[in-house]
Amino acid sequence: MNLVCVKDLLGAAERARFQPGELARQLGMSLRYLEQQFHELLGQTPYEWLEPRRFEHARALLRGGRLNVSEIAHAVGFEHPSAFGRVFKARYDCSPITYRHRYQRQLLRQWLLLNKPEGQLENQAK
Repeated sequence: MNLVCVKDLLGAAERARFQPGELARQLGMSLRYLEQQFHELLGQTPYEWLEPRRFEHARALLRGGRLNVSEIAHAVGFEHPSAFGRVFKARYDCSPITYRHRYQRQLLRQWLLLNKPEGQLENQAK
């Protein structure tokens, strides 16, 4: 298997319910060997490598606003949405819903600032 195929598999692992054991199988190696190679090359386990990528994908899905939190939890590999919520809160110091609401408020503020009539901008500056 060449490097492009490995990169494609790792990209799929970031976005899906992909487990390191499945990655090892796809690469034709044992999970233990995969773990050894990850540690030797990256200084971390496959789980440690996958987690921040899955959460970045989860944050992107939350910002997208199309999926509910349960759907996002499942999309990034969590069997139970409550576990996803706990880990998300520990990582980002807010719940997934709060993260989405903060992002939506930020977008609204930016839109309002960009679309405010000139007279209102002048009055607010005073």
